[in-house]
Amino acid sequence: MNNKDKDLFSKFDTLKFVAIIMVVFIHIVCGKLYEVESGELSYEWIISNVIDSFCRSCVPIFVMVSGFFLLGKDEKIIVFFKKRILKIIPKFLIYSIIFYLFTITFHNNSFENNLFFKKSFYINFVKQLLTGKIYYHLWYIYMIVSIYLITPILRKIVFWDKEKNFQNTKYLISVWIFFWVLMPFFNTFFKLKINTYEQVGEYVGYFLLGYLIGNKKIRIFKNKKISAVLFFLFNSMIIYFTYIFTKKDGKLFDYFYNYYSIFVFFISVIIFEFAVNFEKKKLKNENSSLKKFVKVGSAMTFDIYLIHPIFVYFCENYLKNRISYGKYIVISFCCIFFYRL
Repeated sequence: MNNKDKDLFSKFDTLKFVAIIMVVFIHIVCGKLYEVESGELSYEWIISNVIDSFCRSCVPIFVMVSGFFLLGKDEKIIVFFKKRILKIIPKFLIYSIIFYLFTITFHNNSFENNLFFKKSFYINFVKQLLTGKIYYHLWYIYMIVSIYLITPILRKIVFWDKEKNFQNTKYLISVWIFFWVLMPFFNTFFKLKINTYEQVGEYVGYFLLGYLIGNKKIRIFKNKKISAVLFFLFNSMIIYFTYIFTKKDGKLFDYFYNYYSIFVFFISVIIFEFAVNFEKKKLKNENSSLKKFVKVGSAMTFDIYLIHPIFVYFCENYLKNRISYGKYIVISFCCIFFYRL
């Protein structure tokens, strides 16, 4: 691997590292966002809204990174699935069992000594596993597996499309943006009820964009200064509109938190493009310890993602009401992130 490839892989390590930090912060503060009483929004709610808004690009970043690494490879279908299955499915099943038992024990308080001898215990587990209802964060695994299932087809499209400057791939992305990014936006602001966008792949656009942007075949935001301004502007729009609509409705209005909402889409692209096109100047005293820490954190993202809700649960139940909200956020993050590392 040459220095150019090492630098590129280092950028994606950083992206994954930042994305998992965002995920952890979202799950630490999300509980507070549902605490809305008669349209009154507390100081803690506002802080949570700001943090959540700035972290919403986490999942799109993960999907774009996957798109970059997977769509450009030329390997047999059986080899592709063997690699993915051995990497994801065993851990997914183990953590599904863990969280199934965790829910019974701590959420439902219904653990019994003879629980493992009951037929309903196993039937309910299989039902929840098949319907994706075991625990809230495991939805991501179902989503990424569904993308993996169509990856061999997307690879062929990308491979055939190289000679045409990826015109067909760009067309697919444009269709995805229309149905999944623009249509929900128009539905929200203009009270339309057009639901055709639900039939189009929810995250496929990010997957394709990750490949094109990562290989510098497309660039949406070319000016870095404008990108920086838009980054803060779009995040501010999420914060503002979520606040206004929540206050108006008297309950959390979470459309702008959606990973395919128009502002999250643009923010995700800005971050990804910035990382890909960032030219790192060689420093005399480059912090190798930080670089190693980021690399380790990047390698552990899947494990951190799978286990962190348990820490969130205990921190929320045993810390949240005993210390200030700011301290709760910081301590919870440290417990979750650094313990796993």
